[in-house]
Amino acid sequence: MKDCFGREIDYLRISITDRCNLRCRYCMPDGMSGKVCHEDVLRYEEFLRIVRAASRLGIRHLKVTGGEPLVRRGCSAFIGALKAVEGIQTVTLTTNGLLLRENLDALVQAGVDGINVSLDTTDPQQYRLITGDSGTGGVEEVSAAVFAAAERGIRVKVNAVTMPGTDVLSLISYAREHPVDVRFIEMMPIGYGRLFPDSDNRRLLARLAEVFPDMEPESEAALELLLEAVGRKRAFSFAERHSQERITKKHGEGPAVYFRIPGYQGSVGFISAVHGKFCSSCNRIRLTSTGFLKTCLCYDQGADLRAVLREMTPDGGPSPEADGRGQAGRTLGCAEPDRDLRLEEVMRAAILNKPAAHCFETPDQMTEHHEMSQIGG
Repeated sequence: MKDCFGREIDYLRISITDRCNLRCRYCMPDGMSGKVCHEDVLRYEEFLRIVRAASRLGIRHLKVTGGEPLVRRGCSAFIGALKAVEGIQTVTLTTNGLLLRENLDALVQAGVDGINVSLDTTDPQQYRLITGDSGTGGVEEVSAAVFAAAERGIRVKVNAVTMPGTDVLSLISYAREHPVDVRFIEMMPIGYGRLFPDSDNRRLLARLAEVFPDMEPESEAALELLLEAVGRKRAFSFAERHSQERITKKHGEGPAVYFRIPGYQGSVGFISAVHGKFCSSCNRIRLTSTGFLKTCLCYDQGADLRAVLREMTPDGGPSPEADGRGQAGRTLGCAEPDRDLRLEEVMRAAILNKPAAHCFETPDQMTEHHEMSQIGG
């Protein structure tokens, strides 16, 4: 469906847990504050009820996130259940990669369409400093998982948050040696991200354009970012070196813009939420692990879908059938059409009221004060 600004909303990010096995310094370096009670987290059956309603409203692409989604038992089976929902075209996963290899067979069997792996450095010592990791396999395990997933034919993307000292060239080497896209994400002023210096992908892209003078923008949006980074004359000299087919290439369902480096198997992408504001084409909404539907990262507005799902039970909790711990494939014993219709109506109203744009450039106007792990990374 379209929101009140005419944007087609077809992408839903689903956080299935706020728990994580790392303590990244820009996310929750001091551990989790205000852990969500087990009873407050949606059961898998409740997530599926929401996804079915979302599909009827036009949602076609799902991203399963956390916290770290693979710490929740039954994640792979849940992805398989999502794939079976009528109307859903793609289901992908975002993970820190530490538990990926041991879950890879199950994810392949579930039919996962792509995996994004969060990795900010290839240096073991720097990895420990960034993530707080203390013996879970570290960057070696994550790298092995990235390559193993790519070898299984899964579309793999490495996501790195742009920070001072990010070892950009080492990360990009993954795209040279494997069919893996490496993407750089501007630090957003959410939670602990507010404490970090401004990160600007335009500066990073300008550096890379010096190192790789033959890099090719894969879309008009990529060319526009390049223009901002290096100026009109140099940007269009890049554009003249590739075909119109390449510059209109569609590369995923999200906001990243991509560049191809000749000889590389994967692409290099940039997600520039702060300095490359893409709100006018935003196609996404987010669902927290507690069932709050967020329509923009900046603001606390949205809809409490958990309340809708549970409002008719005597004790305010989920129905007895809604166990959900590893039982992602079961359906509820009662269709409860009235409540499903109510759920759809509440979601429709929230989407229609999606804000026009974020306000990352003026953080004092933000009304969202939760940590990113609580929102859904």
